[in-house]
Amino acid sequence: MLSEPVLDLLRSQAGVVARHQIRLLEPDRERRRTIYADPQLDVMSTRVLRHRAVPSSRQQTVMAAVLDAGPGARLWGKSGSTWWGFGRERLLPPHIAIPRARRGPTALGQLHVVSCLDPRDLTHHLDVPVARPEVIALWLAGAWTHRYGHEIAFERTEKVVDQAWRQRLIDGHYIHELAARSGGRGRSGIVVFRQVLRKRPPDYQPAGSRLEERFEELVSPAVRRRLRRQVTVDIEPVIRTVDYRLDTWPLIVEINGEAWHSSLTDRAADQERYDRLLELGFSVVVFWEYDIWNDAPAVRSAMDRLIAHPDTEPTLHRPTPAPWDC
Repeated sequence: MLSEPVLDLLRSQAGVVARHQIRLLEPDRERRRTIYADPQLDVMSTRVLRHRAVPSSRQQTVMAAVLDAGPGARLWGKSGSTWWGFGRERLLPPHIAIPRARRGPTALGQLHVVSCLDPRDLTHHLDVPVARPEVIALWLAGAWTHRYGHEIAFERTEKVVDQAWRQRLIDGHYIHELAARSGGRGRSGIVVFRQVLRKRPPDYQPAGSRLEERFEELVSPAVRRRLRRQVTVDIEPVIRTVDYRLDTWPLIVEINGEAWHSSLTDRAADQERYDRLLELGFSVVVFWEYDIWNDAPAVRSAMDRLIAHPDTEPTLHRPTPAPWDC
């Protein structure tokens, strides 16, 4: 019968356990042999056992690969970016990093021997040991630089960094500190990585969507410099964070996608949100998805006009009709 400590490990690790973990829990060799021979356990590899009652899953496959690589191993590289949710690479076979070379390959994943895995760079996500998103982004910058060259690597690294930052997976101060301590001639990707961060200070806030990115492309540089992205303005759930806030006077910019703001319930919620912002002393300007993609002059002129002539009292501005009024 499996001991409670072993069962606890199985519960926390998607139904898999490594032999080296059992050795730590059960010092007695005969007791370990009994556990290894338990009919409830199946052999996944020479190093990893699986409980038969736990159904197979992606988490189990990834966890087994990490355990199979040995103590200190972490999900890494392309698999790591997909596990965090900011990459579009294949998760399987799992890419695994180990802190030093070992004899023989892992049977359940693709191994990367990393010269040093700093404890600061390691964490857990969905209960799986994994490198931090910032570290994975640096590794991807190196892999892309090596394969495609500087220009393509820069474009791809920009996208993954912004996506991870948008999902609030990136710590601005940490990623800059990582770039500073990861220097050294010959470090693949560090030039691209630092170039990406040059325009992204520690307090950087990326646009919340491609729609917002398009809005920023439309407005003049003078307007764009005064806008702060994804700002929390109220503790009430009806508002919390707004798309943009103007630095020079209390103006809020909201960018509405038609799929999420056109139903009757959405319209009521939005009106409640605008009323609350007006109560707090903000003016609000609302642009629709159609405006952003099809009426750039109207968006640009409306923003220029609002910047040039600030409201004396909180006002709701709708430069173009809502979809249901057209």
